[in-house]
Amino acid sequence: MLGALRLSAELAAWRRAGKRVPLWWRDDDAIDVSPALDRLLALSAHYQVPLALSVIPDQLSPELVPLINAQPAVSVLQHGLDHRSRRAEGHAPAQFGDDQTAAEIAAAIAASMQRLATFERVLPVYVPPWNAVQRRLVEALRSLDLRLSAFDGVGESDRVDAHLDVLRWGVRPRFRGAGRLLNRLARLLAERRRQHLWDRPVGLLTHHLDQDEPSWRFLNLLFARLGPASGCLWLTADQVFGITKT
Repeated sequence: MLGALRLSAELAAWRRAGKRVPLWWRDDDAIDVSPALDRLLALSAHYQVPLALSVIPDQLSPELVPLINAQPAVSVLQHGLDHRSRRAEGHAPAQFGDDQTAAEIAAAIAASMQRLATFERVLPVYVPPWNAVQRRLVEALRSLDLRLSAFDGVGESDRVDAHLDVLRWGVRPRFRGAGRLLNRLARLLAERRRQHLWDRPVGLLTHHLDQDEPSWRFLNLLFARLGPASGCLWLTADQVFGITKT
């Protein structure tokens, strides 16, 4: 497979430079316990890969809290409010309406955040539904001193995105394809190496409730391939966002 060969060559280039490849993993749309979530947590534990789980506060089932609190390698991020679009029909979906002020958005986020307070490892990070980064949302997050995580944006000090979505989104989510994902990962790492951005992590994005069997199989292969021997380092969300534990 061409993608696998390109990735192997790029990993070797990082090792020759004496650098570790920084990676991190975010999974979106958690609301309740489920067989799919159990499968996700089993992957994290088996391969010892830290997981940042973005939880929808207003849909949160109380049963999810003790399950996640028992997983020391899992951190919780805030995933919107209720994951319902408030934009006018015909516009791309977003959590907040275009007429809402930054102050109104901040108040709504702060109120919804309280529903996550029983998680032991909830971090000051907001993940917008549909990865919709609205200007007033950014203003609101900065007023709350919250970091932002969306998809494939420019690296900023208060924002760290995911870059590899294992699913293609259409009428029905389906696996994007191993070749495309491995090629993209190799390309992202090559860009970082050439620009000497050794510390800029590449983020893997999954959606446990929507994944098909090919995507689950790919995750097993990916984690097995990108272990410590490959020169990769899977970071915790605390490390990715520079959050100091007290």
